[in-house]
Amino acid sequence: MRISEKGLAMIEKFEGCLLKASNKLDGVWTIGYGQTGSYYGKRVRRGMTTTKALAHAWLRDHSIKTYEDAVTQAVKVPLNQHQFDALVSFAYNVGVGALKQSTALRKLNAGDYAGAAAAYSAALSKIPNFFAARKNLAYSLDRLGDGERARENFAKALALSGGSDADILLWLASHYSGKSDWSSALSCVDAALMHAPERAGAEYAKAFYLFNLGRHAEAAKTCERILEKKFPDAAALKLLGKCRAKSGDLPGAVAALSMVPQDDPDFRSAEILRADIFFSARAYAEAAKIYESLGEDGRLGAAAEALARAGGFEKALEVLAKLPDSAGKFRSQARAFIGLGDAEGAKKSLSACLAEEPDDPYACFELAKLSFAGGDYNHDMIGVSGEVYGNATQVVESWAKPYDFAGVPEGFTVAAKAKLDETGTAAFPDAATCRDAGRPYDGTNDRWVMDTFIYSDNVECLDCSTVDLDFAYSDHNPVAMTFKLR
Repeated sequence: MRISEKGLAMIEKFEGCLLKASNKLDGVWTIGYGQTGSYYGKRVRRGMTTTKALAHAWLRDHSIKTYEDAVTQAVKVPLNQHQFDALVSFAYNVGVGALKQSTALRKLNAGDYAGAAAAYSAALSKIPNFFAARKNLAYSLDRLGDGERARENFAKALALSGGSDADILLWLASHYSGKSDWSSALSCVDAALMHAPERAGAEYAKAFYLFNLGRHAEAAKTCERILEKKFPDAAALKLLGKCRAKSGDLPGAVAALSMVPQDDPDFRSAEILRADIFFSARAYAEAAKIYESLGEDGRLGAAAEALARAGGFEKALEVLAKLPDSAGKFRSQARAFIGLGDAEGAKKSLSACLAEEPDDPYACFELAKLSFAGGDYNHDMIGVSGEVYGNATQVVESWAKPYDFAGVPEGFTVAAKAKLDETGTAAFPDAATCRDAGRPYDGTNDRWVMDTFIYSDNVECLDCSTVDLDFAYSDHNPVAMTFKLR
């Protein structure tokens, strides 16, 4: 494993470059980025000069290898590139011997990240601006799952780097995204891209954060830039499809998802997204075709629902027969049976659905539709309203005749009757639902008829109340009723 160019840049930043040999620090002649002894085949001595380009090349091609090899040999646990860079920088600062004898290395190799963190903290107590120790401390805390302390130390390390360490910025972006703090995540990834514009995955992360912020058009443009550099990129194509769908460009969304290669591991998930978009656009036949093509590993339920909505009722039932019982299966079965006009089959499936999920709104509503019978009855519920309200001179039209409760068909109930039975007609003067529209309004004909609703006995009326709008919109005030299935 070799140190990255970014890791080299950090070492150079903190070492500083001597363009002319100096012995002021420890009496040893030093040049470039801390080079002593031999430099380009000559002993470092008084009067020797160099350039930044030569110093960088020597560090990259000669000096740093000693420290890379030391870290590789000394560390016995897996490291990512960022951790390797930080440890090489640590070794460059303290020396190979000090690295091998360090408590931090011993703890790290033992998997004791708490101990490693303590060792790095001890180093920082002596040298607070020790960048490599601060960065390694943050990585150790991250491995311990202490995300908040890791964030604090990465932020301090970032400040020491002058805000230019792309590795830290991308870690912080990921940290904030895990908390759904998309704005902070976006700020971090934008900063990372300023310092490392070609960093793999950074642009996609930016597109993802923009998407979650609802900035779908910007996210789509970012995906398009990724695809200009690398095509096809399945992740970018999938996200582009989502962005276009959210922006209302369904054909564009489908087109993007259709470009994911069939041999790509993301092909299946892209196809599911494409089918979902067709489904949301009510293109059920197209959605069903894709769902079915995915086989029997989890999408047959979606295929059956799409088929039922597309009018393929018989085919939907065939597909559903292959699935284990569930509320979703019974729901789709009911939809197919209703489409076929099979009321009994629909009732059976809806009842089975409610056995699994008692509050399922679709099953409750459809079962009520299949079982419930009722209608609006404009009849006088309180006898002769004109007499009750003291305006008996009004003409009572035939439709407003007093209701004959004795004539209620068997198996049906009048909504207002329970309240009438409980309270009597005296409670109803302010509950009238109609005014006399047969003559000009004169202030006496505003309260007239109490009408009602008649319903089948397989449901219970929980409430029946007039909503007094003072006849603002019609010669009727509405009646609000709440029902539940028995």
